[in-house]
Amino acid sequence: MNSEIFEKFPYLLKISDWSFNGYLKANDTNSPLNQINSDVLDTTSLLYSLLIKELDVLGWSDVSDFKPAPFSLTLSYHDEERVAIFDLSVELTDLDVLLKCLVLPTFQSPVSELSPGWLIDYTKNLHKAFQEYRDVWSVLSNIDNNCLVVYPTKSPNSSIISSHPLIFERRIAVLELVSLSFSISPKTPKACPHIISVNGPSHKTQKIKQSISSNKPKWDPNISFLKNLKVLLDHPIPKNIESSASLSQSNNSSNPLQGSKIFCGICFGYTLESGQEPDIVCEYQYCGQSFHSQCLATEISVTI
Repeated sequence: MNSEIFEKFPYLLKISDWSFNGYLKANDTNSPLNQINSDVLDTTSLLYSLLIKELDVLGWSDVSDFKPAPFSLTLSYHDEERVAIFDLSVELTDLDVLLKCLVLPTFQSPVSELSPGWLIDYTKNLHKAFQEYRDVWSVLSNIDNNCLVVYPTKSPNSSIISSHPLIFERRIAVLELVSLSFSISPKTPKACPHIISVNGPSHKTQKIKQSISSNKPKWDPNISFLKNLKVLLDHPIPKNIESSASLSQSNNSSNPLQGSKIFCGICFGYTLESGQEPDIVCEYQYCGQSFHSQCLATEISVTI
């Protein structure tokens, strides 16, 4: 047993033979140990007992969070290339235990019916998923880190893959008013996507569509997906703002999106809740900023 885990999460209890064995202040009537001992059901105690046995096999180093009431425990795992980190949560609802992870279907079972290996087996399936999606996640991560991805959006303090691991579609901005949509096959992630949609007004998309049509035969699965995409478009691909030092240095605003003319110059976003993308570009030669017509209309009505 790794005693450091109890220093990190002092509410975590080891239970053996239905009794609390002390890594805590067992004689302190105000301690979490005594509060839990008096408040929780025996079924919860059984869950603790079963959980300890599983974690003793899996190891305690992956425990990243624990809350005693309502009961929840979080294990964090990363794929072999550390492209993404996924949380596996153990929760108690009434008399059922739930195992949740964005990569796998939710597992639910009455605590009393849990068989040995219930958490170990779920974790093994998670590692199988890592193996299955490792290559496609690597390709997607390269796109996410180097392109202006407008779909899907990531959660705060999390990568796009960690937020949406089973979404293999990407929509990237390629120039003002124009975005590119495609899906990557998990089985053949380096292959050219079957369908590549160019989104935007026809006078802006025509040249890009022609380039894609003429350059598709040049797709080489032996080089990176991103390099192939650049050849396909025959056009520079805007970089991810977060990875662009020049944009960060030239932008004094606290909003990182303000540095790109591809995003709306008013809301600093790309896709509104209505689905609208920037559809107007300022024609002044020193501007060229993109805007949502909806944002412009709102801004004008407010200033009048």
